[in-house]
Amino acid sequence: MCYFNKSNISKKKSIEYFEASLLKSIPKDTIVKTFFLGKAYHFVGEHEKAKKLLEHFKEKIKKSYSGFILSEVMNREIKTCINALFFEENKAAPHIVTNLGTQFNTDKAEFNPIVDSNMTILIYT
Repeated sequence: MCYFNKSNISKKKSIEYFEASLLKSIPKDTIVKTFFLGKAYHFVGEHEKAKKLLEHFKEKIKKSYSGFILSEVMNREIKTCINALFFEENKAAPHIVTNLGTQFNTDKAEFNPIVDSNMTILIYT
């Protein structure tokens, strides 16, 4: 977790530790490790790998109580991967990240900005 929380460069390093740790995990410890491994894959640009891992894991835990609780979180992470894959495939469409000012942005870190299908609502998580 230390590598994961440090920086984007360290996230790549965290992958080998999460992967090795998962091989030795007892079932109750795999939820958090798998979730953060998927996030680490996503952060380093391995979006398809992240998406497949999170989808596979979501299927395995969906019948448990914790799986039910985590399903929305997993859906959001999977959607983030799908969005990243879409933008990678459509590089011809330029996009610029812009702070829209205090009407939209806060002084806090805002993640995963998305626009609804009608392009009328901007949402941050």
